[in-house]
Amino acid sequence: MGTISSGVGLISGLDIQGLVTQLIAIEARPKFALINRVQALTVKQTALLSLQARVLSIRLAAINFGKDSVFQQKSALSSNDDVLGVTATRFAVPGNYNFVVKRLASSHQLVSSGFSSRTSRIGTGTLSFEIGQGQLAKPTDLSFINGQQGFKHGTLNITDRAGNSDTIDLTAALTMQDVIDAINASQNIDVTASVSGDHLVIQDNTQQIASNLIINGDSATSLGIDTGLAGIAQDNLVGENLLSITLDTRLSDLNDDNGVRNGLLSDIRFTLKDATSFDVDLVDTLFEVVGDSAQSTKLSALN
Repeated sequence: MGTISSGVGLISGLDIQGLVTQLIAIEARPKFALINRVQALTVKQTALLSLQARVLSIRLAAINFGKDSVFQQKSALSSNDDVLGVTATRFAVPGNYNFVVKRLASSHQLVSSGFSSRTSRIGTGTLSFEIGQGQLAKPTDLSFINGQQGFKHGTLNITDRAGNSDTIDLTAALTMQDVIDAINASQNIDVTASVSGDHLVIQDNTQQIASNLIINGDSATSLGIDTGLAGIAQDNLVGENLLSITLDTRLSDLNDDNGVRNGLLSDIRFTLKDATSFDVDLVDTLFEVVGDSAQSTKLSALN
């Protein structure tokens, strides 16, 4: 015999949990829609903030376009930073520059004053003696010639009277002695370079007449003109006067960079009527004559 049961309640056999979950999901749809919209707006906000930051960066960079220094900046690059470091200011002239080491730095040297006798005591310490090329004359710096205009470094073409020619490289010459040494070191021509007064002199030693003695500089530097040697001669070629002073010549450059004061003698000597005399040193002392004597006053005490 059958049984009659009720279809209402937890034991009805229906999926109550699934039904509840679906009903809750249906009710939560507006919430998830808001969450998705907030996420989309957040992405847009992030993109707008990134765009704003980039626009601000461009704006700040554009402000510099109104400054002259931005367009005048120069950069410099050395082919070997371990040997030569290089920097450039905005006044640097663009181009490629080659540096040739002419001389290496040497330790500082001093020459002592004389001693009153052979038995004078020198004092404690260490003395070393070397055979060097001590000279009283100072080689003329090439920057001082031609009214302190110097010359453009380059090559000098020389043809002796035997018809032999050679190109003398003076790109690394610093002094007039360097020029003379470079010419005299040539093995292809038989000439001798020397200095006579303010001139360079090139003497032909070939005793030949096949050609004239011809000297000229390369077309790029006109070095023959700058050294006063451009020309043609039969025996010796005497260059133009290379030393001259101008309104821009510094007094400190005169007398082998000793200036107009030699530091050894006084500046002025006064001779009085009674044949007495006294010297005036204008370094830091002012003398004035009082009666028959001279009294000194420090220049720092004036005014």
